[in-house]
Amino acid sequence: GGSALIVLHDLGLAARYADTLIWMKAGKIDRIGTPEATMTQRRLAEIFNIEAHYEQGRLHIEHARNSAIPQASII
Repeated sequence: GGSALIVLHDLGLAARYADTLIWMKAGKIDRIGTPEATMTQRRLAEIFNIEAHYEQGRLHIEHARNSAIPQASII
């Protein structure tokens, strides 16, 4: 049993492989938890400006609004 800390900006990879997500916003930790608990439609819209939902280990993006690089990340 080991651990790895990986910084990802690819939400699909994070949704598929991460057991725990640490959401960062404006340089500070915003939320820590499982993808199921933290990858909500509201959070995805507010932080990444996308319409998406998390289901069965996958992120389903319905619409990506025109946006700049997000000011948040998942690690």
